[in-house]
Amino acid sequence: MKFYIHTTGCKANQWDSYIIQEELINAGMKIANTLSQADLIVINACTVTEGADRDIRRFINRCRRLDHKGKIILVGCQPQAHQKDTFGVDLILGQNEKYFIKAFISENGNFIGDRDKIVLEEIPKNSSRFQIGKTRFFFKIQDGCNRFCSYCIVPYTRGEEFSRPFDDVLAEVRSRALLAGVRMEGTGAEARVRVLGSVVQRSQLCFVGVFFFVKQKTAYGV
Repeated sequence: MKFYIHTTGCKANQWDSYIIQEELINAGMKIANTLSQADLIVINACTVTEGADRDIRRFINRCRRLDHKGKIILVGCQPQAHQKDTFGVDLILGQNEKYFIKAFISENGNFIGDRDKIVLEEIPKNSSRFQIGKTRFFFKIQDGCNRFCSYCIVPYTRGEEFSRPFDDVLAEVRSRALLAGVRMEGTGAEARVRVLGSVVQRSQLCFVGVFFFVKQKTAYGV
C-alpha cells in the first residue's frame, strides 16, 4: 500500500507531516511519487486564512478529477477548527488523532478530540529520514498558543502552549536543523534563554515561529 502526503501552511505542519510519514512507513507502507499511485492521500491542512481553506478544496477536487479510488484523509488544523467542514473526504482526524493515523486507516468518518486535550507528539525513534521533498529538517520544539488574539485562530487549532523538554531538543538536533513552533517566545524565560543561547551555539540552528523577536531575527538570521 502506498501513501501521498500533501501539506499546507507553516513549518510546524511540515514536522507534523513527518510524524505521519514515519507512522505509515513503520506500518509497512511506501511513499507514492504521484497522486495516481497512492492508496491513501493524507492532507495535512492549514486554516489560518480563507485562502488556505480554498486551496484545500481545490486539491481535493483535483484528487477527485483523477478518478482516484483510494481513501482521502483530512488532518490537522483545518478539521480541528472547523469540524463540520468535511469537504467530502473519507476520513477526518484532529490534531491528536493524526499522530495515530495507522489505527484509523480502516475507518471512515470524523475523529476529532477536544483542543484542550492536545498534547505534544513523541519524536520518532531511530529514524534517519528527512521530510519528503525538503533539504532541511524541521523539528518542532513548541506548539500551541495562550494569547487568543481576536484575529487569530491558532489557539483553537493547536490548543494550549507546551514545549518539548530541553534535553530532548538537544538530543534530537545534533546535526543542523530548523526549529519550528507557533509562538517561540512562549517556551518560558528560562527555556528561552537556554534554547536561544546554548542550543544555537552548540548545534548552529535556525528558528522558525509565528511570533518572534526582532532582535532574535537579526541575531540568528531568521
